[in-house]
Amino acid sequence: MATLRSNISTAMYNIRQFRGLNEAESGETALRDGEASKMRNFRITDSGALTPRGTLQKCIQLGNAYDELGRYDISLDRGKEQIAKPLPSSSNPIKLYSSYTVKADGSIAMAGEPVYELSQTNSAPPADTAYFMLNNEPYLFEGVVSTAYYISSKMYPTDEVKELWSGNLGGADILLAVANHYVWWLIPIVDLPEHYLPKQIKGSYISGDTAHLFGFGNKVYLLTGDDMLCWDGANDSINDGFVSVEGYIPCVLTACAPATGSGTAYERINNLTLKRKCRYNADGTATEYKILEAGVTVLSVFVNGEEAIEGTDYTKATSKVTFTTAPAAGVENVEIIYQIDGEKTTTKEFDPVGGIFHAFAFAKANYGMELAEIKVFKYVNAEQGFYEEIPPTDYIFFSNSAIMLLKTVSTKIKVKYRFKTPREKVLAMKYSELYNGTNENRIFLYGDGTNTVIYSGLDENGQPTAEYFPDLNECRIGSDVTPVKALVRHYNRLLVFKDNSTYSIYYGTTSLADGSVTAGFYVSAINKSIGTCADAQAVLVENKVRTVDGLDLYEWRATNTSGNITYDQRNADRISQRIYDTLSTFNLKNVKLYYDKARHEFYCISGDEALVQNVEADAWYFYTDFPVRCMNVYSAGGRDDVICGLKDGYIAILDRNADIDFKTEWVSGALDFNKPYAFKNSTQIWVQIKPERSRKLNISVETENGMKLEGRVSTSPAGAANPTLTVRMKPRKFIRYKLGIEALNRLTLLGANINVSYSTNIK
Repeated sequence: MATLRSNISTAMYNIRQFRGLNEAESGETALRDGEASKMRNFRITDSGALTPRGTLQKCIQLGNAYDELGRYDISLDRGKEQIAKPLPSSSNPIKLYSSYTVKADGSIAMAGEPVYELSQTNSAPPADTAYFMLNNEPYLFEGVVSTAYYISSKMYPTDEVKELWSGNLGGADILLAVANHYVWWLIPIVDLPEHYLPKQIKGSYISGDTAHLFGFGNKVYLLTGDDMLCWDGANDSINDGFVSVEGYIPCVLTACAPATGSGTAYERINNLTLKRKCRYNADGTATEYKILEAGVTVLSVFVNGEEAIEGTDYTKATSKVTFTTAPAAGVENVEIIYQIDGEKTTTKEFDPVGGIFHAFAFAKANYGMELAEIKVFKYVNAEQGFYEEIPPTDYIFFSNSAIMLLKTVSTKIKVKYRFKTPREKVLAMKYSELYNGTNENRIFLYGDGTNTVIYSGLDENGQPTAEYFPDLNECRIGSDVTPVKALVRHYNRLLVFKDNSTYSIYYGTTSLADGSVTAGFYVSAINKSIGTCADAQAVLVENKVRTVDGLDLYEWRATNTSGNITYDQRNADRISQRIYDTLSTFNLKNVKLYYDKARHEFYCISGDEALVQNVEADAWYFYTDFPVRCMNVYSAGGRDDVICGLKDGYIAILDRNADIDFKTEWVSGALDFNKPYAFKNSTQIWVQIKPERSRKLNISVETENGMKLEGRVSTSPAGAANPTLTVRMKPRKFIRYKLGIEALNRLTLLGANINVSYSTNIK
């Protein structure tokens, strides 16, 4: 009997491990088993399972800032800022409402029924309410009235959360957030494990667009770009809240002679303050004590450690103190604290030269001084001194020393300008990093738009402090003026990143002109073509630094046995090949980088999207509907919350147990089942999930010939959960095949199997 032989064979294609996203330059046919050509809102576990990402569970909104009277300001659309006006005098009663709505065009309309009518004959409003006018309509908001019919207060719109910080302060683990111009203390509610109580911290008002928190020396410091504030975490202290840092007062001279004020140089001046002090060796007869620096103001005087009383114990004049009775003889037993004058506004006039005015010079002799402000005026009537200001758009200012007018001016020119004080230069720094070689007892500040990094010193007792930035404690990074973008400590080096270049700072010692030896920090180049383009975005990931530059992510790795990153172009390893298509759509200058070391996940966030890598599984994935602006992990009191600050002022917890509220998608590469030359058929798909009840997912199949099939599978809502689900789909005569998965609720997908039969070869 004859036997019929078939050329059709059958095989089972297995996905035993999901490997994440791979946007391969060579196309979807080059993907490995388990890699995705598209992947949205799924994540890969350490073991290679596929599961929806965590849900952003909003727990509290850090709404509008309190004003100085403790009242809440009403929420407006972003970008609007208005001033409250007094209630008008009118014989007609003014209706006041308890709520309002915001229309689609951004205007505000009253809602609900009126709760109060105010007229000329009324007495003051109830003590627990406050009324104000906005767009000629009265509004009711929570607070306390200080004046019967008048409230003058700025109202700020709900804004994004700019910063999250957690650490130990005052013996307790605390969580802080910066939003809507203030710092908020987020206090966990014990009975509600997913909720936090926000407490606004006094004195933390932030006028600018940046805010940076760091902890040092039992205090939390806040950099705003124009101020430096600190808080010790005290609850009941009279100084509760953030206060502006005045700065450590250094003793610049010791063993001073009362008659001249000359002495032995001791501590360097502190650029963070205009205050200084000197100590004198009293001789028992002198009553007049001079200060070596001319034109300074005496602030306080101490004799034998006790503060002397002005008017009783001494009188003061410029750079001089006169005692009523000569202090007893002693060694450094008289101390005088004084303050130098700040930079004053200077005015210069220039005669007309006709046409466009080119040459005015007002260069500062002091090295490194920068202009704080400048105004240019033209005379309308030179004889009588009348003048008007020239708009900044009509001239160019450059080199800190010259102006060129862009329009013809035929009259005299007057320039008024002021250079920054050393304190202003310190306060202009926006970011920080801790470093001092093998430990972290110095603060390095950067971010003022220059290539300068400054670092703190030790006080008189050898203790580290974040409030002492001695003169000359600075590093200028590179020969160009490209600003420093990011600092990060790595082993015993401090890596410094600029746009398109990278440097290393290492600790050493240096000898000063007076023979003393002090700490020195030396700069060396690492890479002259790669750095970072995003401000303060350099993070450690499994002890390797990551940055963004150009359109790529880079990981910095040591090429020597010491572990330090030295000058070698191989140090910068490009790690974004698999996600380049998506990453290239990000605005990398504004991305936020974060590493959750507990879950081994690295985040690169841009706008409402994020690229995430599970470092343990070496798998990338892509999140949409992810409006996160900052992240932190709060691990205290049994919690281990991934805290996210959102763009609308909300604090959210990244919850991996809640049902999903976003669209998920996972699509395989174009699978040829190891025979790209053969036609194929398929009949069945099996998917394995973690055994749970009521799990639902959609499965789809798409072939290169345009066939697309879809089906839905689910586990039983009751009884035993089936760990393997079967989907019957029968695509015919295809060459390549793409498998799609969509989760309809939270589940964990462990693997998949596809039944494939091979037909005839392609002719």
